Amino acid sequence: MLERSVRKNVDTGDLQITDRTFDVAINGRGFFQVVQPNGDIAYTRNGQFHLNGDGQIVTAEGFLLDPEIALPGEVVNFSVGVNGICYSGDCGGSESTGFRPNRVS
Repeated sequence: MLERSVRKNVDTGDLQITDRTFDVAINGRGFFQVVQPNGDIAYTRNGQFHLNGDGQIVTAEGFLLDPEIALPGEVVNFSVGVNGICYSGDCGGSESTGFRPNRVS
């Protein structure tokens, strides 16, 4: 019989600056909560995000963040503060929405 084990890796990887507007990183403990296609909640530390056709921020696999973040209009600026608050700006002004990583033991 072959024994196997699974270890949850929650270490912070090497942080890299990318040219992708919606990429973010968690420095320290925490996870992004996402909704899988079957409706189940999952957690990830992968911060490669993009906008889908409906203006929602999604993972590289297309999973929605939970809580959902949808950006109106044409986003020209996007940033996440150290407190986890998202800031986005469009051609008509500025919008902000809460976006905090969830802690899971």
